[in-house]
Amino acid sequence: MQVRVRNVGCADYNAATTNALLRAYWTLASTGEHWSTDWTTSEVGRSGGGLLPAGGEITPHYYGIYIPDMPPGGQEVFDIPWLPVDPTEYLGSPTNVDVCFLGRIVEPLQPDSGIYGGETTYIS
Repeated sequence: MQVRVRNVGCADYNAATTNALLRAYWTLASTGEHWSTDWTTSEVGRSGGGLLPAGGEITPHYYGIYIPDMPPGGQEVFDIPWLPVDPTEYLGSPTNVDVCFLGRIVEPLQPDSGIYGGETTYIS
């Protein structure tokens, strides 16, 4: 999977002072996904019994990817390995499974992981 991060601001982004991280997640598609449950801890039925994850973090090592210095208008594309789910393993989805992806930029040293606007539980 690829995630593009752009600096849409008017100032340089300085990685040394901000320490922002890109974190990426997947979840089974629905009419509305709720943070953080649907993206990190939900489970659904497995064909033949048992449970499978219905989402999870796909960022390598589950800590995030540091975002490098970036000038205004600059961008960086990150390649994040992700092994797609096998649709035949999911109960009731023998031929396909639709998924959604979420990219978050967080600053772990800031309050609330650097989410200045406040996170919402409903992501549509």
